[in-house]
Amino acid sequence: MNPFRQRLPDGPLDIVGDVHGELEALLRVLHRLGCDPERGTADRPVVFVGDLVDRGPNSPGVVELFIRLREAGIAWGVAGNHEINLMVKANKSGGGWSYGDSTDGWQRRDGEHVPYGSVMASEEQVAAYRRAFEAMPLILERDDLRVVHAAWLDTAVEALPMEGDAGAMMQQRGQEIWNELKESGIAAAYRSLYEEYKGFKVLNLRPPQVFAAAQKVALTSQNRNPVKVLTSGVEQPADQVRFLGEKWRFVKRHRWWDAYGPGPACVIGHYWRPRGRRNSDPIWDGIDRYGWFGRHRNVFCVDYCVGRRFRERVERPGQPFEGGLAALRWPERTLIFDDRDEAIPTTGYRS
Repeated sequence: MNPFRQRLPDGPLDIVGDVHGELEALLRVLHRLGCDPERGTADRPVVFVGDLVDRGPNSPGVVELFIRLREAGIAWGVAGNHEINLMVKANKSGGGWSYGDSTDGWQRRDGEHVPYGSVMASEEQVAAYRRAFEAMPLILERDDLRVVHAAWLDTAVEALPMEGDAGAMMQQRGQEIWNELKESGIAAAYRSLYEEYKGFKVLNLRPPQVFAAAQKVALTSQNRNPVKVLTSGVEQPADQVRFLGEKWRFVKRHRWWDAYGPGPACVIGHYWRPRGRRNSDPIWDGIDRYGWFGRHRNVFCVDYCVGRRFRERVERPGQPFEGGLAALRWPERTLIFDDRDEAIPTTGYRS
């Protein structure tokens, strides 16, 4: 069985943000960090915050590279929500490369469907990747530093057993929650809404309102499932529905870091942090693009929207990317990007 919490290596580290299948960006940032994947050498350990895979052009190449680096003893990583999706065989948008759907894609604002164009993986490859993901912990930590994909919530961390199968645990807890919702009658109300509005997965076909039952199911299923909390965060009711991840959503992300304590620094991914002018989510309002945040200014998100490049290649061909693949150097607290020569200092740590 795999331990859910494992120790980070000692000494200086390079913490790489969500890769989302962008193999070329990963190779560039590793080179800038002094890592040679072919020789299996690195100036310092490389730590991945999860979401190695998704809708980028070459998720199989990214996973195979990660496996090689891990076998060489120079890479560590925590599982993100996209690794969990593959573990439990959840055929979601962006994962078509893993379940043989070459038409998997996204909707432009005019409703046009655009395939992601990802490299397809064989069944044998997917089985090997699933085994690799099952060996990943949910938490990497040491006295001065924690790495988790989406959220550090004490109640979720304390609910973890010493070891286990993260995907199986998430599914088991999900079924328990669903049974509780069935007993309360909320599940029946949600099912009725689902049957009536299940076609609302089209960008230009907007649901008429935010439904209380849908919100209740979404919030309960998310916030009371420790694996979901750690790998995809904490949620709260949304004032209005939003179209994200190729579906309408009735909830929004919650700033859990405003209650995070004064303990070890916590580095996360997941939240599509803006690097350019475009703010991807109101959750970033008032937060400096390179700043530490949270109640004690000891939380940092190293996901700088490299996952949006699939869209930018279509809508802004030939132009510089707004987002990039970033690595946070610790303890220097500087950022290295795949497409920028200079190191960028982060700001406001514990200020």
